[in-house]
Amino acid sequence: MAALAAGLALGGGLLTATAPSAYALAGIVATNNGPGALTVSAPAVVTESAGDGIQATNSSAGTDVTITATAVTGNEDGIDARNNGTGSISVTTTGSVTGTTFRGIYGLNENLGLNLTVSAADVTGATYGIRAINRGSGATSVTATGTVTGTSRYGITANNRGTNLTISTASVSGGVDGIFARNNGTGTFSLTSTGTVTGVRSGMSLENSGTDLTISTASVSGGQDGIFARNMGTGALSLTSTGMAAGTNLNGIFAMNFGTDLTVAADSASGRFGITLTNNGTGSLSVTATGSVTGTNGKGLAALNNNTGLNLTVNAADVTGATEGIFAQNNGRGAMSVTSTGTVVGTSVYGINAVNFGTSMTVSAGSVSGNAAGIYAVNEGNGSLLLTTTGAVAGFSGHGIEAKNRGAGINLGINVAGVTGATEGIYVNNDGTGALSVTSTGAITGSSDNGVRARNAGTNLTLETGSVSGGTVGIDVNNLGTGALSVTSTGAIT
Repeated sequence: MAALAAGLALGGGLLTATAPSAYALAGIVATNNGPGALTVSAPAVVTESAGDGIQATNSSAGTDVTITATAVTGNEDGIDARNNGTGSISVTTTGSVTGTTFRGIYGLNENLGLNLTVSAADVTGATYGIRAINRGSGATSVTATGTVTGTSRYGITANNRGTNLTISTASVSGGVDGIFARNNGTGTFSLTSTGTVTGVRSGMSLENSGTDLTISTASVSGGQDGIFARNMGTGALSLTSTGMAAGTNLNGIFAMNFGTDLTVAADSASGRFGITLTNNGTGSLSVTATGSVTGTNGKGLAALNNNTGLNLTVNAADVTGATEGIFAQNNGRGAMSVTSTGTVVGTSVYGINAVNFGTSMTVSAGSVSGNAAGIYAVNEGNGSLLLTTTGAVAGFSGHGIEAKNRGAGINLGINVAGVTGATEGIYVNNDGTGALSVTSTGAITGSSDNGVRARNAGTNLTLETGSVSGGTVGIDVNNLGTGALSVTSTGAIT
């Protein structure tokens, strides 16, 4: 191997290996067995036809490993940096780095070490683009301003056992995952991606066991999940996606939280399941989707807040699911709110399926359609249920709207425009302690049963409608409560 080889015997000091233009066609192998730092500076192009472009190893007697280079190509790894010492690893490259057979950049900081920092431009590896493993007690940082490619494995993989893990990238692609990262440290995990990230399996697969997990992405796609994020740390999980998140066979976005809050702000998402969220933490679950969300073989948007949580908030535009458009269940101790401003479609089950075991429950929608029902809303909580729609609601084989307030609830209020159901147009049942009110400004149709059926066990029952038609009865009301019954219709009742 034509290489610049440098070694320092035990008992030596600082080792510096510099590759000037005279070594432009040679690799660099630098090994420090002494008590000092190892520094490799390669201002010119480094090419190695047999081994690594740059290989730098620090023994346990050493301190830091620092590599600064422009363009590097190795037949095996582009750059291989290993620190067995008590210091940190720093790898900085400004040009293209290529590992023809193995990794583009490989950094390994063993358990005596501190920080691991990689700052690169374009990186390509036959297996991994960038692989960073920090077993030390410090932080891990990976920054790539150009395109990173891991042909057969991962574009970027990072494993941190120290404190914080920070990843900042542009475009990344991998033969398995675009980005695969695990923070097993005690600190935060932050990932920012400004370019397109793709993976044959997942675009991104991210797990955190520290404190907070914060993710900011543009376009992400994977053969299974687009974005897979799991926070097992003590803090919050926050995910912001400004582009399309697509997962062909599983989820466009999958996020699970065991910390405090789970917050997702997405543009568009598509997958077998569009967006799937589970909060097992002690805080609230909030999801906002401003673009189109599609579940090609399952739910469009599914949000589950478990009983350790607080509030559940869903804000969406257009959502389509092969089974349900929006599924939202709040088992937490707080309020539940579901808002959709566009069109929601649940092809085989419900357009919107919302169940609350917390306090108050609010559903506000534009146009909604489903097979079993357009909207199915059940409040098992100790507050009121308010349902409002401004567009057409349709249930193709069942009710247009089915809303129930259980015994622990208070008021049940329905304010709708046009509603059509294959069986009943609107079915409402209030077992709460308060009033039941139904107001419709458009036509209500129940093709084979009642146009409107209302049952009340609380106080007052108030019904105000326009035209109503039913296959059997136009309006069927039964007030078992302690208050007054009032029915007003401004249109035809048939």
